[in-house]
Amino acid sequence: MATKLRINIYLVGNESNQITGGKLPSNRQVFLVFFYNLRVVKLNMRQSAHLAIKETIIFWVKARIPVRDTQHCVAKLENFYQKWRSVQKNRKSRTKWQVSLENQFSETLDDLFDIAHADALNIIKIQEDKKFLLAQRQKGRVGYMAGVDEKLV
Repeated sequence: MATKLRINIYLVGNESNQITGGKLPSNRQVFLVFFYNLRVVKLNMRQSAHLAIKETIIFWVKARIPVRDTQHCVAKLENFYQKWRSVQKNRKSRTKWQVSLENQFSETLDDLFDIAHADALNIIKIQEDKKFLLAQRQKGRVGYMAGVDEKLV
């Protein structure tokens, strides 16, 4: 019985077919789903980005936080991919500059993949939701989403 090898992506980790967890998705989580669609499902870059963004938006909707239009979210993911490509192109070069670029990129991987609407803090009426968004934007993405809030339902 043949087993499927997991694809290791430079600086990022192994691809993933879905986003899991109780926090809003990080750059790494969205990027791994993007790579899964790109390399395993064999979709083109735009289709892969759309699917990864659709899955990401599910988490933002659960958190009741308004998001940007899909086209802007896809552009953000594609720009992140281009940053990765520029770092990845010189991966065999171990100069101080290359190591610095790799470290800078790696530091952003576990940050929030922020697709909140530009005016989200003014649109959100529930104070807990505002605090959650602000906490997720901090380094380490403090806090998590639990089950359905019965008081608000």
